[in-house]
Amino acid sequence: EIQPHLCKTVMENFNKRVHICQQSRGGHLPDML
Repeated sequence: EIQPHLCKTVMENFNKRVHICQQSRGGHLPDML
């Protein structure tokens, strides 16, 4: 079972990566997906 706080942390990290990627590469999604 996935714990809610763990899922929230994963989503926050994902959003951070997407935001950084949008700034540095013009909006492309990260290769690590």
